[in-house]
Amino acid sequence: MSKDELDKHCDKDKEVVDMTITAFKTIKTTPPYVSKSWIQKNMDMGARSVDTRFKEIKEETKRYGEYAYIKDGGFFLVNFLVWVDYLTYRTRLKDKNLRKHVPDFDPEEVARAIGMYGEAESA
Repeated sequence: MSKDELDKHCDKDKEVVDMTITAFKTIKTTPPYVSKSWIQKNMDMGARSVDTRFKEIKEETKRYGEYAYIKDGGFFLVNFLVWVDYLTYRTRLKDKNLRKHVPDFDPEEVARAIGMYGEAESA
């Protein structure tokens, strides 16, 4: 809706925007486990930043469980939902006082938040 159309439908003294989202659909292209090079390429991050966060995630096994990452020799992959959650809460997780206020890791909630479930329920 253009600004002129919106102005016709809105009271001039109030700014009111009515928006309804009924459903959305996404293409699932993210694999469940991703490599350092995948993250660098697809998330536009530098090698050093990715390496640092991979090391930090390895230290969070208690939070994320034993399937947070796969490592075999030089082969290292991280679960994408773990990656997103860690980046979201990284600052708080690194602080011993703030980490107490971080919600438990919920992979289903993370997947819904980033649109990995394809279709949302109608609103």
